[in-house]
Amino acid sequence: MVAERMMDVFDVPESDCFDAVRAVDGIVVRMSATVATVLAHRIGDLLRYLEHGVLPDTRWRRGRTDPARARMFGDIHEGRAQSRRFREEYRDRLCDTGPALRVLERCQGVSPFVLRPAEVDDWVATIGLPGRRRHPRGERDDVNWFGIIVTALVVAADPGLFAGPPVTG
Repeated sequence: MVAERMMDVFDVPESDCFDAVRAVDGIVVRMSATVATVLAHRIGDLLRYLEHGVLPDTRWRRGRTDPARARMFGDIHEGRAQSRRFREEYRDRLCDTGPALRVLERCQGVSPFVLRPAEVDDWVATIGLPGRRRHPRGERDDVNWFGIIVTALVVAADPGLFAGPPVTG
């Protein structure tokens, strides 16, 4: 397999890194043990939230609108009634833990590895969600590198998205 041969090239000294490179049979992902540990921790927080509504730094009162859920699952509806109906209708899909569990399993495995195209959606959704909730000031660096990871995966999945127009002349 092409991706397996590319993994040999990826064997460089480890630091705090996350790399994603397109291969014929998927996306080769390499991440340091530190990145895998932090991602696993944050995904654990996300799973507790999706399953039980518990945030590590909860500051809102039960019975009020959940600000984290509103930020993670942005609203495109004109009125609150439409929004409420949508969230009720799609609640199970919005709170599906399957993608996060699959990403968590990869974070606890060996790096590098090959993501199949179907797995990329799981990663983009799972890594993108924690960045959409409000974080204390000290955690903003995590949010920034969540964005870097998502961007790396999207660029590896479809490099043409960021290619821009051809340069002439």
